[in-house]
Formats: sequence, structure tokens, C-alpha cells
Amino acid sequence: MKKSLPKSAIRILLILFLLLAVGGLTAFRYFKVSVGGSGTSADRDRFRSAPGGVLVISMEPETTLRASDIEQTFGMPLTANTVRIPDTRCLLTYLSAASASETAPTVLYLGFRPDLLDEATLVTSRELAHFREVFPDCRLVFLPAHPSVARWEKLLDATDPESGLSFEETAAAYNEGIETIVSSGYELYDFGRTDWIIDNVGNYVSDYTVNADAALVLISRTIPGSGFQVTPEIAADWNAGRDFWLRAQVTSLPPADALQSKCIVVLGDSIFGIFEDSMSISGILASMAGAEVYNCAIGGIIASDASGRYDFGQSVNAILTEVPDAPKEDFAKAREALAKYASSGEKEILFLIEFGINDYLYQCPVRNADQPMDTSTYYGALSTGIARLREAYPQAGFLVLSPGYCYPEQDMYGVWLEDPLLPEYRAAAEEVASAYGLPVYRLAQDVYGLDISTFHWLSSDQVHYNESGRYCIGRGLIEYLTAAQ
Repeated sequence: MKKSLPKSAIRILLILFLLLAVGGLTAFRYFKVSVGGSGTSADRDRFRSAPGGVLVISMEPETTLRASDIEQTFGMPLTANTVRIPDTRCLLTYLSAASASETAPTVLYLGFRPDLLDEATLVTSRELAHFREVFPDCRLVFLPAHPSVARWEKLLDATDPESGLSFEETAAAYNEGIETIVSSGYELYDFGRTDWIIDNVGNYVSDYTVNADAALVLISRTIPGSGFQVTPEIAADWNAGRDFWLRAQVTSLPPADALQSKCIVVLGDSIFGIFEDSMSISGILASMAGAEVYNCAIGGIIASDASGRYDFGQSVNAILTEVPDAPKEDFAKAREALAKYASSGEKEILFLIEFGINDYLYQCPVRNADQPMDTSTYYGALSTGIARLREAYPQAGFLVLSPGYCYPEQDMYGVWLEDPLLPEYRAAAEEVASAYGLPVYRLAQDVYGLDISTFHWLSSDQVHYNESGRYCIGRGLIEYLTAAQ
């Protein structure tokens, strides 16, 4: 006859089993946080011994910011995690480690994914409160990490394998995350309504964790007073604007290599020239469509040589010959590329010619009926410059951009008006293109979503375009050039 264990022994065994289970689970979690995909003890040690400066604790998947970039640009050291932070719990362990640093940091950037964590838990956590108490003068900047448009597009037909959320649920999580952070009084910077699309065409993670150059740009935008700060007053509008762009683009993104066969040289004014990063129109052609682009546009330049300012003819000189006073490095680079592709045929050469707004602002003559090639006029200077480039590169393609809008005003009935002289410059640009058999892209008529009624919110100053306006022009050019191939 078998003896049964007394009930007290069974209770002891059950307790031991539960203790072992809990201990094993705790050990597993510790092991996972210490050496696995949820962070590393080495990373936490780096935050504990951080020498002040900039701290970046980012969820996606690690920060590739170069410390040298931060030090050179802002004069402060950078400390960042090196492995992926997958959830709120792990993010809080990194915050606790940062709180243990003996050196006061200047700025802490928290890159987070709202679809992978509970924002309410994050903003009300003891760890975050403790960090603020220990370092009251440190700026805390939240940066939401956006998936790419390609990833959003996949969510239209399936849920995210990691979060289990659909397209609508993921979009809602991002909106809720932004509103939770700003309503809690924290400093939050988001991408513009379109620049995150540009920087994330094929990447899943956000530009500030994938591309070091873009990350530096984003951090530079988080200087106090930057327009990229999201406040409680604008959070709803900001989310609505991003949703509008997101839903409009996920099903119509051009192929990333759509213009890979082209070497594009841009000659123009500040519409192209004063923006140099990935959100410039030239940058959009390069980053979204794979074109090789040389931005030789210059702010303040005019086509004609009437005013003594830098003009189209001087730009052509800098393209065709080496000149000691070329205003941008892109001239020399473009000259080398043009010589290479003219002989090899490896890529198609395309000149984008965009002038007119400054000629209008400085009231340069539109044309000379007796001397059509008079370079003191807009028509004559445009004609002469294009003729010289065609002679030097007969195999090259050309696209003439006629001027867009400038200083539109509303009448008493809310109708947008413009100076009747500006359309004369547009007509002259189109006539030059017609005379040479060249195509025209009309900035006042051909850009999707841009007309005289929308220019005021796609423009930064009623002359130049904001990131949304430049996105419209860049996307429009990609689609136009792709269709023309």
C-alpha cells in the first residue's frame, strides 16, 4: 500500500514550486533585459557614467547619431543606447540608469513608439519624475518614431506583427501618444506633416534613429522656439495634418528608384536654393526617387543681368568652366558629373531651369521686342543661358519651370489676388521653352494641391514654400519626370 504525502508536505512543495517559478521568471526577465533584445547592462552603465551633454534614449532600434556630429555642432557630448528598446518597462530601466549619472545632462531626447507602449504609464512614471527631480535643468524632449510610408502601406492589408494593431489602430495610437505627452506638459517635437515621409521612404524606423544626418537636422530643430514643437493648442491640428498626408500618400508613393537613371542639375533661385537638406525640393528628388542631383540654385539670383546681382549667365559660366568665385560646391561637382556622363552615357543629363520670382521682385524687363536675346531682359537671359547649355551638352534634357506665386493678397471678399505683372514672366518662360521645343512645368498650375487659394498654407512667407509646399513640388516633379521617361 502506497503512502501518500501529508497535506503539509504538499503545501511546502507547492510553495517551493511557486517560488522557483517566480524566481525563474524573474531571472529570465533579468537575463533578457541584461543581455537580450530588451536592452543591455552595458547600455545602462553608459548612461550611469554619461559625461553630461546630450542623452538619446530611443526605441527604434538604436541611435546611429555620430558623437562627433553632436560635439562639432552643439559643443556637447552624446550618449545613446546601442540596442533596441522594445517596451515601456525597458525604457524606464534606461531612465533609472540615466538618473544615476553624477553629471547633469543638458538635454534628454526620448524617442518612443506610441504603438508599443502605454504613454500614460510613461509620462506618469516614477522613473521620469525622479529624473526631473534629480536634473531639474535638463530639457526633456519627446520624439515620436514614425514608421515609413512603405510600412504604413503594408498595414492597410494586415496588422503589425509586433503590436498587433491595424492601420487605423496604429494611426490612432500615434495621435493619442502625441496628445498624451503634450497634455502632460512635456516638450514634444514631431516631424513636419511631410518631412518624415521624405526621410522614411523605405525604412521602417524614424529618420533620427536610422540616418545620422537627418537625426542631426531633427535635433537642431528642437532648439527652443522651433516651429516643430507640438503644443496642446495645436496637437489636434498637427495630428489631423499628418493623417491627411499619410492617407493621401500610402497608396501612391513613387518607386524609390524612379529617377535613378538621371543626373539632374538645378539652376535657379531660392525656391530651390535656400534649402539644402532632405526636405529641399532637390533633396526630395534624390531621397524619394534616387536621382543624382546637384543643387546649383542660389538664393537671390535673377535670370537677367540688369541689376548687377548674380545671374543665370554667371551660373552657366560656373557650370561650363572652372571659376574661382563659384558660390556653391555643387557647381564643381556638377561640372565633373556632366563631363563624366556626357562621355559615358551612364546617366541621362537633365537641367532644371527655374527663374523669375526675383526678376519680378526687382522689376527687371520681361522682354525686348527689338532684341529678343537681350540678356538685360528675363526672356533674353533665359534664352541665352539655355542656348549655351544646349550647345555644350546637346544630348541633355531640359525642363523649364515657370514662376509660381508671390505675395498673393485677398480682396474684401476673400478672393486671392496677385500682381498682374507676374503672369507676364510665366508667359515669357513658357515662350522660351516653346522656342527651343522644351517641356514646361508650371509652378502656378501643374503642382498637385497648389494653387492661389492653397499657397498661403503651403508657403512660409508668401514667396518660399514650407516643407509641405516643397513636398508637393518635389512629388509633382517626380511624377512628371517619371511619366515622361
